[in-house]
Amino acid sequence: MIQRSNIFQIILFLVAALSACSSTLSTPAPVTVPPADSQPQHWTPPLVASWQIQYTGAIDTSLPVDIYNLDLFDTSPETIADLHTDGVKVICYFSAGSFEDWRPDAGTSQPPSSAMTWRAGWAKNGSTSATCKSSRRSC
Repeated sequence: MIQRSNIFQIILFLVAALSACSSTLSTPAPVTVPPADSQPQHWTPPLVASWQIQYTGAIDTSLPVDIYNLDLFDTSPETIADLHTDGVKVICYFSAGSFEDWRPDAGTSQPPSSAMTWRAGWAKNGSTSATCKSSRRSC
């Protein structure tokens, strides 16, 4: 049988333990979902649009298209600015994590090595594994 003094001690212990467990963390801010008819904060391509995808050669900026998809290194900033002035959106292709020896930044990126995986049909284009420590370069 439990004595009254023991019951009082048990209750006191439980109250102390429960008060120690109470959280003083603030409640996280509620997630807000924008209304369905609101405009996004960034440009989103329309569902129906005309495109010109061109990575090589002289770019014909006179085409009646909504969006150009161009090579970031091979397209001049002036060409991109001209297209923007004409109200055309420009998306630029770039290759991250690969070595392309014809690119202007080839001398600053990972040089070819035994860790390089060369792309079939692209003799001067390869990529390194992000999990291979020997292929990593500190920035």
